[in-house]
Amino acid sequence: MSPKNNSQSGVTLLEILLVVGVIAIISAFSLPVYESFKNKNDLSLGVTLSANALRRASELAMASDGDSKWGVKFVTSSIIIFKGDNFASRDSNFDEKSDISSNILISDTSEVVFQKYSGLPLAETTTTFSASNGETAIIHVNLKSAIIY
Repeated sequence: MSPKNNSQSGVTLLEILLVVGVIAIISAFSLPVYESFKNKNDLSLGVTLSANALRRASELAMASDGDSKWGVKFVTSSIIIFKGDNFASRDSNFDEKSDISSNILISDTSEVVFQKYSGLPLAETTTTFSASNGETAIIHVNLKSAIIY
């Protein structure tokens, strides 16, 4: 007669609970780091998209595309490049819209208009971007059309 081997292999409930607990602890520490990274990334992306929109509007105005001034309008969660003397009287058929994160608040400047031929802004502007975690970034457009951020 040969002895029977009654050993069973498997995972106990205690081991499963231990692994789930370790994963929960790691997740609890990782979530704030992820949120901080996401906010910084959203802010950086919003500022970069805005600077690019300002450059494009200035270039379109210099090229006298459509024989008109061009500008940029900052609205909640988006940036709109428009053709015209101001956003209210624009030709909306030429609008170019870029979306940004809804976590980013844009303040201080609502629109920037560039003169045709020269591509210079009508006024010096400073636009502030604020993330939900309190971080801020600024884009400054001087009278020589330099975009500083």
